[in-house]
Amino acid sequence: MDKVSGLPGNTTPFGLGSHCLAIGFSVRALVQALREAGFSVIALDAFGDYDTRESAKVPQIITEWGAANPEKALQGVLAFYRELHKPLQTDIFLPVFLAGGCENWPEFVSFLRKLPSIRILGPTAEQMRAFRSPEFWRACTEGTSVGFPTSVFENSEPEAYPKALSLLCHSSTTWLRKSRSSGGGMGVFLSPAPGSHQATGDTHSTGDTATRSTSSSGDYLQAFVSGRTLGVTCIVSRDVLSNPSITFIGATESWQAADWPGPTPFIYRGSFGPVPLTQSQVESIERVAMSLVLAVDAAGGGTPETRYRGWLQMDLIEDSDSRLWLLEVNPRWTAGMEVLRLSGLANPVRLHAQAFGLSCPNETETTTTGQNDQWIGKAIYYAPQPIPLTERLVRELHQHCSDGFFDLPSIEAIGSQIELGHPLLTIVVTLDRQSVTYEQARREALSQLDQKRQVLQEWIAAM
Repeated sequence: MDKVSGLPGNTTPFGLGSHCLAIGFSVRALVQALREAGFSVIALDAFGDYDTRESAKVPQIITEWGAANPEKALQGVLAFYRELHKPLQTDIFLPVFLAGGCENWPEFVSFLRKLPSIRILGPTAEQMRAFRSPEFWRACTEGTSVGFPTSVFENSEPEAYPKALSLLCHSSTTWLRKSRSSGGGMGVFLSPAPGSHQATGDTHSTGDTATRSTSSSGDYLQAFVSGRTLGVTCIVSRDVLSNPSITFIGATESWQAADWPGPTPFIYRGSFGPVPLTQSQVESIERVAMSLVLAVDAAGGGTPETRYRGWLQMDLIEDSDSRLWLLEVNPRWTAGMEVLRLSGLANPVRLHAQAFGLSCPNETETTTTGQNDQWIGKAIYYAPQPIPLTERLVRELHQHCSDGFFDLPSIEAIGSQIELGHPLLTIVVTLDRQSVTYEQARREALSQLDQKRQVLQEWIAAM
């Protein structure tokens, strides 16, 4: 068994029999990327979908994500981990890859860091807090060509909030109210109507009861910027002196409300890509990423061994003048990274591990980026009405899991119900890149996704 030093600059294999831990609200896409890289995956998420269970060696469900006691939530995983760890040397570690949702459950990540022979390949709690701060995002865009939409922060800038309300009432600017803990666009709503001090919000269905967002001290106001929404992935690497370098990996475009149905206007609907960007745009992205990383370093972002490295994802708007506007920063695996992997451009898992000085168990694929040969479209199917998960429907979905349907309900979900507006599954289509422009491929991807959506709705109606 190889021992792992894990020091920056060394490329070493993983220990613990190539096992790793994938944690997030929904980890199916990350688990499959890890499997491609040669890992045996212990998966921990809130859903335990059929294909997550099929891909992971040990799947575990947290039924109350963000609320459960971390040690209790990890009980089954810890038992398996101890069995793995017993016959091995103490300096062999279990690597942990973080997906969406972890940033809003810092107690969980902090608990993991205290465990022996666990190594989180991700940010410290302090780095996570900085990377998730909209005030921090705004400060890091200053002096770069990337803009940050006009924003007002109620709790950190209370004196500016009355002025924002005045602007809201006396200007034609469209304002959004955003939650600091939002994910996938679920905490983004239209601002209050002029003269109102409460958010009108968008109706969310939770069972038979509709709830509306209201003002919260954790919210902030932001001017709406029109354009296409991009998700860009960069890799942060460090040299032997811990100096950072930024490599742009790829970009995806998020579907908008006019493209694909969803329960609210700004919810994440899926992605298409990779998106071709100009060299100038790529350079702008790398510069703002460097600004973010240097600011985290300056704020005390850890020792040379714990300085931030690995994947750094940003959500941006590209306006009609091709200018980029920063909306959000995510220091973890994100949904759009699956598009980059399936396109043939790169598996972000490999590049992320390499940034930590580690090689994946299966290194048959190069860890450098290349030219993608496919366009990938993915879309989330949100239930247009309550959908009972009958045995017949669930087994029908499982039979078609190789036909571009992912995140499928498991056998254990039979007898439950997908509520109105909640996700049922993900649809993925693949198009040949040859002799097709981006816009042509985008239209064709939407057409194929819609065809699969209609087939799915026919199955549901027939049940």
